[in-house]
Amino acid sequence: MVRSLMKQWSMRPFRLNHVLHGVTEKSFTRLGFRWEERRLGEQRIGMWMIPIRRPLPPLAVRKRVVFLPGFGDTPLSWLGVLVAAIPFLRKTHDEVVLVDFPGFGGFLQGDPVFSSMDALMRATSDLLDELRPHVLIGHSLGGWIASYYSWACGTGLRPTRSAGKYTGPKVLIPICPAGVDGEPHEREAFEQIFAKASVVGFSVLRPHVFGKEPAWFKLVAHEFQSFILRADVVQFIQNVPTEYSLESRIGEIQADIRLIWGENDTLVPTAWAKIWQAKAKPGIRTFVIPGAGHSPHLERPVVTTAALVAALGFDAPGRALRSAWAQVREEA
Repeated sequence: MVRSLMKQWSMRPFRLNHVLHGVTEKSFTRLGFRWEERRLGEQRIGMWMIPIRRPLPPLAVRKRVVFLPGFGDTPLSWLGVLVAAIPFLRKTHDEVVLVDFPGFGGFLQGDPVFSSMDALMRATSDLLDELRPHVLIGHSLGGWIASYYSWACGTGLRPTRSAGKYTGPKVLIPICPAGVDGEPHEREAFEQIFAKASVVGFSVLRPHVFGKEPAWFKLVAHEFQSFILRADVVQFIQNVPTEYSLESRIGEIQADIRLIWGENDTLVPTAWAKIWQAKAKPGIRTFVIPGAGHSPHLERPVVTTAALVAALGFDAPGRALRSAWAQVREEA
């Protein structure tokens, strides 16, 4: 019997990501972080509520920083960067909220993903109406959603529920955000990467995830292969309508925009930052992470932290980050 069980176990793929999240969940709870969920029918969105200033004010008046992860990602991949920024954040904010999308690589990885971009956008926007973020940060797909929500607030379409005097985020930080059309060939290339990956597998997407792939990534690459070929994920990829394009909406975003982009991003072309700069209201700032691709938080975490701290309004990142800050390129 023991031999049979060992054989069954050896045939199962090792889910390092699953183990990591299980360990982290226990640690988060011991640290006083609070896990909450919001449901939309049978689906749910999770979030870790991380207090960074005590005592916390009443729920209705908390000044929050909310983070939205990218496609298939976990908020844990950004934890190091966000934790490093907390000493600065706690001067002006009360709470950090890490949103966790169902079916992605986070704590809800066993759930099905939302069936379409429309469903994900509506559910996330409803959640943001409730959270009332002062600072809204999103990476890749999360940057697209954060930017669309900020546009909806800027035009009065959001919040749809009673939110007192809240009119939307004051600061928007899209990091390598999708959602801009660019030139026709650029948009077609972007769509083709995901269309082909949903048929062939992660090998199509993998060269575009990093500028230079970290050595450790090979330990979890197989998990992305199984993710991208799942039927519910393929359905989501096939249901991303062009009506959510940001290109014509950027100028109506009222939040202060602080872009962060990897210099060598080949998934969401770094050149698209120029579109944001041309269409946004005056005052937009763009921080470029040299040598990084689409995942600057994993490729160059210290430099990305320095850029994020500056984007949050702290122009002197501190002694520990000064050498990193010197490497960040700010574009007008």
